[in-house]
Amino acid sequence: MRLTASLAAGAALLLTVGEPAAAQVRSALTLGTGLEPATATSSAGAWAFRPALRLGGELAGGTVDGHLAGLLDGGWTGEVRATGHVRFDLDRPFFLTTSVAGEVGRLADAMSVTRVGTAARLDAEVGSWGGWLRVSTEQANGIDHATPVVGLGAGSSVNLGTLRLSVSSSANRYLDRAFTSTPVGDSVVVLMRESRPRTYLQGELAADWAHRLLRVQVAVGARFAQTEGADNTWARATAEVPLDRRLSVVGAFGKHPGVPEQGLDGRHFARAGLRVRLLGGGDAAAGARVVVPDGTLVTEPAGSAHLIRVVARDAGVVEITGDLTDWSPLLLDRSEDGVWETTLPLQPGFYRVAIRIDGGAWTAPAGLPSVPDEFGGRVGALVVN
Repeated sequence: MRLTASLAAGAALLLTVGEPAAAQVRSALTLGTGLEPATATSSAGAWAFRPALRLGGELAGGTVDGHLAGLLDGGWTGEVRATGHVRFDLDRPFFLTTSVAGEVGRLADAMSVTRVGTAARLDAEVGSWGGWLRVSTEQANGIDHATPVVGLGAGSSVNLGTLRLSVSSSANRYLDRAFTSTPVGDSVVVLMRESRPRTYLQGELAADWAHRLLRVQVAVGARFAQTEGADNTWARATAEVPLDRRLSVVGAFGKHPGVPEQGLDGRHFARAGLRVRLLGGGDAAAGARVVVPDGTLVTEPAGSAHLIRVVARDAGVVEITGDLTDWSPLLLDRSEDGVWETTLPLQPGFYRVAIRIDGGAWTAPAGLPSVPDEFGGRVGALVVN
């Protein structure tokens, strides 16, 4: 399993591609304590700190993050991870994302784990539905393990207002060529066991529900086929309760999935802490951009698609609907402090659009001319050139 420190602490900086004159910066810090993965097979009480750096946006970018966790009974764990991606917009509704990733971690018993690889993912988005296919190749080193890993995955998701449901599955094949050591006199002879190909299948169901006063994420998963032992199920739940725009209470509990190709068992976790958003792209960068009212919708080209942004500073959930989504509600992603966005493959033309904030009424976005709809209401008129 990737040794992400659980309760942790994260600092994130985001530079939005396509806005060189108004660079976005976002940072947060989460500090807490709880039960954290400590060794390859066990967990222990710990405090944790996790910084992170993110550059770029949906079309191209990268992240560098890590964690440092101090165990309450002595010792520490840590990790550094880096990723980078480039997205290519294809014919509507498809886009392709290629990525590279690498990580190195240290367990409390001074054992180290590393992983490096590349992946390609093909996505399709139609209204509130999305689906994807992914192929990856990696080199994984773990507890007495070193092996290449090839993976093939698929998944689907649907937005139902403030609820997002998703299902994913993958097949992974690796060589079980664990190292063994045999003492001979005063020396140690290291032998490599004969390589045996192994394959495992796994699947996961997840739900993400967001409200202005609470966000909850839950997931359950299972692994099947050629893996040793009975450590083949996992579940987790996380929650975040905002206290104000910058401070929130976070908590999580469950069990991480094991990673057989690295010799890591599934380990339990339970954590609680505070998250502080130190800087945000919206108001924090007011010197670099004009302050616009809540409910404002703006668009900008993003390759062959368009980036749609809605300003809603105190919102917990923002949705959009209209001709551009076939009138299916689409949940927007929070990209920075007070700004919500999505990318849609829009063709030039006229689109009727409406937004909804925190489950309220559908309204015409600010910043767009409003026109009547068939039901006696008003919607925004968006023109894409």
